[in-house]
Amino acid sequence: MKTEKISVNLNPVELGQIDFLVAKGLFDSRSDFMRMAARKQLEKYPICDDFTVGVVQFPKSEIDRLLKEGKKARLRVVGILAVGTSVTADDIRATVENCIVHGKIVADAEVKAVLKQLQEN
Repeated sequence: MKTEKISVNLNPVELGQIDFLVAKGLFDSRSDFMRMAARKQLEKYPICDDFTVGVVQFPKSEIDRLLKEGKKARLRVVGILAVGTSVTADDIRATVENCIVHGKIVADAEVKAVLKQLQEN
């Protein structure tokens, strides 16, 4: 899975402790330590159940189904929301009630703009 860089400020004592654990061979690197620490905290505080965690696909077929049924979607994603390439901004306006994405939206620029507006409402 693709990773992203973050920056963390630590005091010298904390950094020294991490470096000591790396030197002892308990972790491969500082980054390895930080990934493990993040995983442990994420296990400790699970995401509430009304969000989908991971990669969520929102294809044109889902848009068509929602239109046919006269329903609107509430998109709640922690991770990646991937919108189909044939989905238009008008499709989103017609079928999405609101949208909350903690992560990344992969979509056409116009579609992404509409989804971001729906996040603010």
